[in-house]
Amino acid sequence: MIKATNTSTKKINTKYDGKLKVYPNGVDNLYPETVEYLKNQSVTALMASNLMVQYLIGKGLGGYDLLEVYDQKVQNIFRQIAKSVTDFSGCYVQFYYNANFKIAGFEVLPFNTCRIGKKDSNDYNGKILYSKDWSDTKVKPISYNVFNNDVEVVKYQMNVKDTDSEDEITKKVLNFGGQIQFFTQMPEYHYPISRLHAALNDCIVDASGSLYVERLMDGGFLPRTLLVTRPLVDDRMFIESVENPTSESAVLYRKSQSEYEEYKQTMQGT
Repeated sequence: MIKATNTSTKKINTKYDGKLKVYPNGVDNLYPETVEYLKNQSVTALMASNLMVQYLIGKGLGGYDLLEVYDQKVQNIFRQIAKSVTDFSGCYVQFYYNANFKIAGFEVLPFNTCRIGKKDSNDYNGKILYSKDWSDTKVKPISYNVFNNDVEVVKYQMNVKDTDSEDEITKKVLNFGGQIQFFTQMPEYHYPISRLHAALNDCIVDASGSLYVERLMDGGFLPRTLLVTRPLVDDRMFIESVENPTSESAVLYRKSQSEYEEYKQTMQGT
């Protein structure tokens, strides 16, 4: 379970993690998960995100919205990419190949499932690692090659040889997990910064405030709170009412005394 802390909301490019074999996204490697969690806890942030997605989609692609590309509707692809770009300023797309080494399909992956592998001396990254839950250290991430649709490169990654039979090629194609392309609007960083980053603390305040109100309602608001007020009558009014029972001060005293008794009964719940 993701919990927002001062550490998890910090967005800095940390050093390569040799154990995970990735560049962590955020101090604790859970920055995307934290952003998603806080966004869904804040009504304001959630509405702003949805509004931005709708803005990017606009009126759609006209008559092309219902067209299908690799068995996927264009409008669904468009929405998935718009959502990822809105919340994370980037997206990951996984490509699959057929026995002719051509692209046979693709899928927009949830942004929080992918991390960048180690870069070489030329600052080139050749691997993207995938995991459904990066907070679970027992789950071993799956390594994929970055996107490159050159036929010879695809064959090499599949370990296909010229002497392979059709059955052998088919088997290697089926065992090949595909490639992942990483699109980012901030190439100067390992990972882009979320558009919600500047408002993450406000998201925490929204979530905490909502939780506080919920707990008050579940607990009957404030049943153990003591309300203290100043006295409704004083000694001077009492003395004057004794000396002159018909005076204006005496009438005011009796009225105040009556209000005070009603107040006590109200506080006692009678």
